[in-house]
Parts: sequence; C-alpha cells; structure tokens
Amino acid sequence: KGVKQGDYYTTTIGPYDYWAIEYGYKQIDGNEEAELKKIASRAAEHDLVYATDEDVILNDDPYVNRYDLGADPCAFAKGRIEMATELLKDLDARVVKDGESWARMRRAFNILLSQWGDAAVLSSQYVAGQSVSRDHKADKNARDPIVPVAGAKQRECLKFLTTEVFSDKAFQFSPAALRRLGSERWSHWGSSDVSADISVFERILAIQKIALGRCLSPATLSRLQNQELQAEPGADPMRIDEVFRALTDGVWSDLDKIPAKDDKTARPGLSIIHRNLQREHVRRLGGMVLGGPGGSLSDDYAYMVLLGGSNASAPADARSLARMHLKEIVGRISKTLDAQGGQLDDTTRAHLEDCKEKISKVLEARIDSREP
Repeated sequence: KGVKQGDYYTTTIGPYDYWAIEYGYKQIDGNEEAELKKIASRAAEHDLVYATDEDVILNDDPYVNRYDLGADPCAFAKGRIEMATELLKDLDARVVKDGESWARMRRAFNILLSQWGDAAVLSSQYVAGQSVSRDHKADKNARDPIVPVAGAKQRECLKFLTTEVFSDKAFQFSPAALRRLGSERWSHWGSSDVSADISVFERILAIQKIALGRCLSPATLSRLQNQELQAEPGADPMRIDEVFRALTDGVWSDLDKIPAKDDKTARPGLSIIHRNLQREHVRRLGGMVLGGPGGSLSDDYAYMVLLGGSNASAPADARSLARMHLKEIVGRISKTLDAQGGQLDDTTRAHLEDCKEKISKVLEARIDSREP
C-alpha cells in the first residue's frame, strides 16, 4: 500500500541486449579479435551485470535468484511477508464471493504462505553469501571474482530469519480462516488437492527447515571461515559462532518466557510450531556432533527451489560449537523443568524431557573416528 508499482518486466530491450547485439553483429573493420575484446571488457559496468543458471545453483550469490524482484532480495523478502501478513487478515472477503467455492481461499492461502518459503530462501542465502563475477583482469572497474557479502548485511538477514521465520508469532492465522481452507473434493485437470485436511504445521516446518538447513550446512559454515581470510582488516565479517548463537537464542528463547509458577492465568506451554522447530534444531546439531553427512536438497525442494547441497562434513569448529550449544540447551531445559515442571502442560513437559534425553545420548556418544 502506498508504493507506486513499476513494471514487473522490462517493456523494451535494455543495455545488456544492446551490448550482446553489438558483440554479435557489429561490423568490424580491422582487427576483429581486438575489437571484440574491447566490447567484452565492458562486463563490469553496472547495467551489464548478468548471471547464469549455474550461478543460481552453485555459487551462493544472494543477488542471483529466481522468485525475486529488486536490487536487494532480503528487502524484497521482508516486503513480501509484510504484504502477505496484511492480505491474510481478510483473505476470505478478498478472494471468495458469495456462491463461490472455498477452494479459492485454500489456493490463496497457499500462495501467501509460500511467501515465507521464498523469504527463507532469499534471506538465508546472505549467510556466508558472496557475489561472483566473470570480469577479466584490467577490465574497466573490474571486480574480484569473489566478494563476500558485508558482515553487517549478513547479520541483518540472519536477524530477519529469527524474527520472521523461526518465531511462531510470524505464523498467527485466524481460526476462521483455517476452517475455510476448503478443497474441490474431486480431482480434475485444474485440481489434484482433494483432501479436506491441510497440515499447516508441516508446511511451516518445511519453511523453517530451509533456513536451518542453509545456515547450518557444512558449505555455509566452511565459507564463513574462508570469508574471515578474504576480509580486509576492519571489515568485521560474520563468524560461525554468531550463526550458532543467533539460531539457539531464536529457537529456544521461548523457554525464558514461560510464566512463573504463581501465574494462574494460563497453564504454561510451548507452541506446536516451536516444539517442531526445536526438535529439528536438536536433530541437526546432534548430527553435526556425531559426524553425519551434511545438508541435502530435500529441505529446499519443499518450495520448488534448487540451491545445491553438500555431503561434506562440517568444519571442526562447527562440530565443537554444536556440542557446546547442545550442552547449553540441556541446561536451559533442565532449568525450565526444575522451575516449572509441575506447571507445564503434559505435551510441553514430554517434549522437553525427550529433547533432553536425546541430547544427553548424543553428548555421551563416543567421538566419531572421522573427527579431526
């Protein structure tokens, strides 16, 4: 609201098109090779920036994406979530007219919820993100082939993930809206979604897995360490311990918000969204400590996004940090159970005791023979 809408797509050919046409079709008198090199040497000009499918899949450049618009994909992600949140408030009135099927509501809800999935992808790419280019040495304004994203920008996007993807407050939907997610109830060429049930919790966890998977992937953590070497003095690059701290504090912060025993207004407990996320966080940290394989593509497939993956082991420092954070989480859980155990609802208490037991087994396991 209140923002002028520009063109979604270019309505004419642009600077890159002219440049490519010049390279391919310019009539050249004299040394053709030298003239072509002169034309190609303009690659570093701002208006001629381009990328390929390989860059999307392999190079972890947050400025090379599908499903985004604008010069700042993280800002675009924030705007999309703000817009989706606003539209969800009165979605049924917006998309379903009297006499129409509630299936329109279901389709619209899925579209809006997917904005959080896209935001998880676009924002998490900034963690250990790097801009890549194909400029040649001595080209005018040539950039280095690899330029790490500034530490401040990485921290900004990581904070956005903790507040808008890992927080259950970001997924507050009207009960009435959730009751109105109807389906066509029969399969045809335009619809294969025939079940009346829709698992909102599974879809939210799938979104959160995207962000967790990217932030804790061996490739991301290794690249963060490399960026400390690539950064100029005083650049303040983000470190892997900052990632672990942000995730632990974001995923487990609600333990500190459980009401005191003498608060009789409600029976303290954790939301289903947070319990699911906490289990996933424990699983990933435990796998890192035990030396299991790295991240997979399965998380990113949840929203039809392919970003690559790795079966490499996490850096040794990451495994040490994972162990330290598991110990800290056990301490937080123990403190909560000791202080609030009798007041917690049964599901929350069972969840915390289960997480505590699983973590304890990981910490007691013998050191993996592959660990450095």
